[in-house]
Amino acid sequence: MTDFPSSPAKTTVNNYYSDNRDAFDPWEFLRETMDEEQDRLEEELERIERQLDAREAIREENLEELESKLEWYIDRLEMLYKRSGTGDTDELKERITELYGEIRLERRRAWMDKQELARERRELLGELATLHDDRIFELIE
Repeated sequence: MTDFPSSPAKTTVNNYYSDNRDAFDPWEFLRETMDEEQDRLEEELERIERQLDAREAIREENLEELESKLEWYIDRLEMLYKRSGTGDTDELKERITELYGEIRLERRRAWMDKQELARERRELLGELATLHDDRIFELIE
């Protein structure tokens, strides 16, 4: 078996050939290139998984904060009703409506963001599957 370049740089025909002048093996070159592509795709997949986790945590934190504000305004509104019967509740009602809208918007943004990352994830999984199929085809030949 031939020694391959130890640098993390991509394998190219030129650098592979310069390191293996006496024994250029196109199949070994192809395998090495496919290994590098698989590593790249797996790293990208891991990055997307980390992003999904991080964004879910941020989304939960944002929603908790909005829901906490909403509860506070609802409590204030209930307190005003109990204290004065009607009172000046229009401003509180308006703010409660705004908070409900912000919560819906935050959920929609989170859903869209998650869908985008899921799409990227599916594409990467498809590329990995294609790479795997290419390797199987290579073994059959």
